[in-house]
Amino acid sequence: MRVRRGSRASGSIVVLWVACLASGCGGGDSGGDAFSFQETQAGFLARHGAGSLQITAAPPAVRLLRHDRPVLATASALGDDAEFAPLSLGIDGAFVAPASLGLSHATADQAVLDLRDADGAPIGTLAIGPSAPDGFRLTLTPRADLRPTSLGFAFDIPSAGHWYGVGQLTEQKNTREGLRIPTSQHFPMDAGGFERPVLTSDEGTNVVTPLWLTQSGVVVFSDAYSDHQVSFNRDGNGRFRLHLLARHGESDFAIDLLTADHTRDAYFAWVHRSWNVRPDLPVGARPPDDLFTRPIWTTWAEFKSNISQAKVLAYAQAVIDHGFDAGTIEIDDKWTALWGDLWFDPARFPDAAAMVDAIHALGAKVSAWVPPFVNRDAVSFQEAIDADVFVARGDAPEPPDPDYPFLVGWWNSLFMPYAGAIDFTRPHAAAWWGAQVDAIADLVGLDGFKYDAGETQFLPDPAVLAPGILPNAYPDLYARWALDHRGFEVRAGWFAQDVPIAFRQFDKDTAWGLDNGLASVLTQCLAMGLVGYPFVLPDMVGGNEYGGKADDELFIRWVQMNALMPMIQFSVVPWRGTFGPDVLRITRRFADLRSDFGPEFLRLADHAAATQEPIVRPLFFPFPDDPVAYGIGDQFMLGERFLVAPVLTRGATTRDVYLPAGTWQALDDPQERHQGPTTLRAYPAPLDRLPAFRLLGPDGQD
Repeated sequence: MRVRRGSRASGSIVVLWVACLASGCGGGDSGGDAFSFQETQAGFLARHGAGSLQITAAPPAVRLLRHDRPVLATASALGDDAEFAPLSLGIDGAFVAPASLGLSHATADQAVLDLRDADGAPIGTLAIGPSAPDGFRLTLTPRADLRPTSLGFAFDIPSAGHWYGVGQLTEQKNTREGLRIPTSQHFPMDAGGFERPVLTSDEGTNVVTPLWLTQSGVVVFSDAYSDHQVSFNRDGNGRFRLHLLARHGESDFAIDLLTADHTRDAYFAWVHRSWNVRPDLPVGARPPDDLFTRPIWTTWAEFKSNISQAKVLAYAQAVIDHGFDAGTIEIDDKWTALWGDLWFDPARFPDAAAMVDAIHALGAKVSAWVPPFVNRDAVSFQEAIDADVFVARGDAPEPPDPDYPFLVGWWNSLFMPYAGAIDFTRPHAAAWWGAQVDAIADLVGLDGFKYDAGETQFLPDPAVLAPGILPNAYPDLYARWALDHRGFEVRAGWFAQDVPIAFRQFDKDTAWGLDNGLASVLTQCLAMGLVGYPFVLPDMVGGNEYGGKADDELFIRWVQMNALMPMIQFSVVPWRGTFGPDVLRITRRFADLRSDFGPEFLRLADHAAATQEPIVRPLFFPFPDDPVAYGIGDQFMLGERFLVAPVLTRGATTRDVYLPAGTWQALDDPQERHQGPTTLRAYPAPLDRLPAFRLLGPDGQD
């Protein structure tokens, strides 16, 4: 490697050339091609493999290219507002953007540019180095005395085509941060927009990763547990601002921009390289067969907290009596007398072991609901204090209770500070809680647990965790603990893609739309898959019925879509008296269809474990050269062979269906075939029909 600096003459260009041939340049695996950097007439040019980065010095701007094809550009500020400048710092409630860039110095691994204000004074630096494959790591470091509250980048959304990623987005409900922000889950993401003043793991953003993918084949990734701040397409402005919130002593913000030929290739490039924080993938294992081949029947939507041994037994028996596989009977809240005491309430469950034995005799497994909280009135509360197992609270004015400053609120304390949260970042605390769940499982014969909550928002503010662990790591440690303690499902994660457990979607509303209704079940599943979570458990068929009852049409359409998703969970029963007879008949038919797909679900789950490829895939995964496929968010591919186009609109009995290239056979009519690419306009979809197709081989055979 070498550095060459030319002398400036009239009309000449000062050239700096740096090459990095060693693996691991820029903090990641090398792309195998040299990294080079040079000064140009307008600014600077960096190259790494097939990627190049054009940097304009004044005003600062960045354009990313692959094979000299533009694939991403930074945004421009809106008027005098520096919020959407390519680089900006949040200082004293306003955004400050550099006016120009200048070369500071270069090493074998990176070049460092000075950020200067309008008067030429330095306000920080931008370091540029290689990131594999064919990409770059950009590290923004503010001047030490500025102490910004946030720092980061802003991109032009249309410059990269459609956008995907980030994970699960519903209405943000974060009492810790005082945030409640209505949010819909669009797919692709640019079909709508969303704001997260604090992107963290909370109710509504339960399984989330700071990862974005674009139609142009770009990965935008922040390999950090830090809180972030996101503005994506606010009011349709076409801008994506990604900032780090410097809350935990962070002194800089690094993002990686990777390039690939297609979105699918970009996803696998992110999966298969090593990162400093995100665990290595693929996961290499998967949840048990039953979660893919048999349904879960949970008591929650049907009974809420008004459950008992008699009701649970009658519920399980009714499943069998109506001709369904009982799979797993899940005993939800409230089987305990007090929240945090992990034993069955003897008044409601006089012989829990006999109840579990009776359900086992029906051929079903039994699980129970457990959140990581111990309320103050629980018998075990003092024992937990003595064992020092609660997350501690750092210095802050006015603790919720001077005697118990660690107290937190959650939904079963009406969000008032009345509980301790188990600290899964400390081994002795995790072991203590593990002993509690293991004891009740062994005592009554439970097969597993539905582990609820775990989001960062339920920690004290500020939280004191084990040294070196940031709050957004808490849900990941909880998920790993859950796997070791009979966990069937969890609902929160940041970098938990390496945990082979079912990640449940947030509680769904009994509604149709993208704002946490039926349509969002699909868009969330697609989004979660594209941030590395293939084992997605859709929430209960028909929703949770918090604000009303599911009608026949909504329930049937929900059953149809979930029948061809990798896992299914019932609670509302299809034989309920308020339903017409068609509900039970149609549900049975799609339960049978799902049973037929059992071997396919297991094949795809094994493939996902080996590759991290989603089971529920967007159409562009198997058809990366089809531009139409990138804009479709109301259809999905089950693996590489089955295309599903569920009906997601109330009252609809037809829908348009897009079929990519190939010969497609209707799943319910082997004689019906279509040659793609084509759009089937007003395709018949009466209430008892799910539009679904099998891709045939070149010879027209299955």
